[in-house]
Amino acid sequence: NQASLYSWEKLHALDPLRAAQIHQNDQYRVKRALDLFYETGEKPSALSPRFDPIFKEEAVFIIIKPERTQLKERIALRTELMLTEQDWLSEAEKLMGTPWQEFVCQKGFIGYNHLFNYLNQRDKKEKKDIMAIKDRIISETWSYAKRQICFWRSFEKQLLTAAPQYMKQLFIITDPITESEEIKKII
Repeated sequence: NQASLYSWEKLHALDPLRAAQIHQNDQYRVKRALDLFYETGEKPSALSPRFDPIFKEEAVFIIIKPERTQLKERIALRTELMLTEQDWLSEAEKLMGTPWQEFVCQKGFIGYNHLFNYLNQRDKKEKKDIMAIKDRIISETWSYAKRQICFWRSFEKQLLTAAPQYMKQLFIITDPITESEEIKKII
């Protein structure tokens, strides 16, 4: 993509160190780095994230961390239900040709691009199998879930080291369904 390459080259000219850390097709991070430069006037590589909690009183934290196998199973089940019982395909079809289709694509919501492509190929001879699309959506959702797991692990460490004075209690729930009564007691 010419536009993403141009943006990456622009970042490379301003901050070669940060550009070297970002793939040239990673439009989100390239744009964010350029935005940081234009907002602050400083090279993004010179800036470091800091943990500055917005809460200034004691807080109770509930972190839901299901087992990975359980999470994978729930993702697969949820995707199956969305495609069969909740008629996700019809929802995507209703969005097609409207400003919402562009919005959903721009935001990168998992699954919609695959559904839009499937619907566009519906009348063509070589239509993709909806089951293959379901598997792709499950795979992308699992990849996203793994990134969230990494984020929350990092957040938990920052919370424990940078802001222990604000933590009244920290609860880690591995199964929100079976531990729902415990959650009700906490809340």
